[in-house]
Amino acid sequence: MSQDDLDHIPSIVPSRDRENHFASTGASRTGKGGSSAKTDRRAPTGSSGVWSSLVITVALVVAAVACAWAWQLQEALQQSSFAMEKSDKRISDLEDRLADTDEGLSQNTASMAVKISESQSEIRKLWDDRKKTNPKILKLTGDAANAGRKIGAAQKSMAATQTQLSAVSADVTKLKSVAGELDSRRLESYKPGIRQS
Repeated sequence: MSQDDLDHIPSIVPSRDRENHFASTGASRTGKGGSSAKTDRRAPTGSSGVWSSLVITVALVVAAVACAWAWQLQEALQQSSFAMEKSDKRISDLEDRLADTDEGLSQNTASMAVKISESQSEIRKLWDDRKKTNPKILKLTGDAANAGRKIGAAQKSMAATQTQLSAVSADVTKLKSVAGELDSRRLESYKPGIRQS
């Protein structure tokens, strides 16, 4: 395949650019043979101007997008640094409070330990006193039960004694009446002037 065959392949360019292309290729062909009288004028190609303006436009768009993206990243960085400062301040406040609470807890723990030991000693004393007084209480409870039984027996014997006393008093009244009769008979028998036969 010769070079001339490759030059006859049509290019994909706008029609205006195609005329300039054919004019420039025709001039170069005639320039080879040397028989063309046309002067070799190179017209500026429009495709390079379009491509350069397209590249510049794309570069400007990319630069604008990059600037917007950089601005968003800067805003996000400022917000995150502000949030970081705020959280650092809160963490330091919490650490200070925790340190204060820890000191207060250690003091409270020491005082609670003292109170617990005092309470345990008091409880031990109470248990010891209970152990000492428990037999006494049991003895007193038993004595009270025995005294109750004795009181019950005494009440029964008192009731029996009262019945006997009432019987004896009845007998005494009978005996008094009999003694009165006997005295009156005896007095009658000793009256002067009356003899007993």
